[in-house]
Amino acid sequence: MSEIEGRNLRNVLLARRANIKGYVTLHSYGENLLYPWGYNVRTYPSDVTDLINMGRAMSQAIQRVHGTRYAVANAADLLYPAAGASDDYAKSIGIKYVYTVELRPGENDRENDEKYGFELPAAYIQRTGDEVFQGVLVLARRVAG
Repeated sequence: MSEIEGRNLRNVLLARRANIKGYVTLHSYGENLLYPWGYNVRTYPSDVTDLINMGRAMSQAIQRVHGTRYAVANAADLLYPAAGASDDYAKSIGIKYVYTVELRPGENDRENDEKYGFELPAAYIQRTGDEVFQGVLVLARRVAG
């Protein structure tokens, strides 16, 4: 919480944590739905099965839009361990469903022959938003119901 943005996010989450059931942070890039814990490999929350099942439902909703496949995995296992992320913090204060969504492009992006990395062309922004919205909507419906 060394930066003002991190402190402000912490304050909002703490003040509302009893009512927050889902937390999503959007990143680029990789086409992944990552769940905690990200600070250490093979370290999982006690409700990891719930996180995997929800992640799969979100991934299926994303895929139905344009065929883009998002992998569902633990952040540290799939990528690398990284401490201090907001998703781990959100989970640590009791928020049930927590995900980092790594947006397009990625290994599964069948539309592009080349890797754009962090510089996704503007032409793909709407498509990315459309598909990821459907995944987040699955989560929203679960926590609202």
